[in-house]
Amino acid sequence: MAKSQSIIDKLKLAYLNRSNQSLIISKAVQETENPIVCGDFNDIPMSYAYQNISKGMQDAFVAKGLGFSKSIDLFIPNLRIDYIFTSNKFKINSYKVISKNLSDHYPLIISFN
Repeated sequence: MAKSQSIIDKLKLAYLNRSNQSLIISKAVQETENPIVCGDFNDIPMSYAYQNISKGMQDAFVAKGLGFSKSIDLFIPNLRIDYIFTSNKFKINSYKVISKNLSDHYPLIISFN
């Protein structure tokens, strides 16, 4: 029981840290004229951090991805925790995940204008 409580405590702390970090990023995005934000957020699309950072922006996968997407090489299928968000002033033309084992995350590539 103590071991599982330790894991729960670590997950809770990580979630709280990501939530606080998302507020900082969100503020910077709001102060930028045409923001582009990309990276490993270690959170799913239903998370507070995702919702906070993506507010008022477009998710490249949602705009141009097809079906399901997986951005990390784990046994969990279709786990998307890496994102590219752009200002709505950009037109996203394509979205692609490169499924090569260059790290534990797969590179994401978009084209836009």
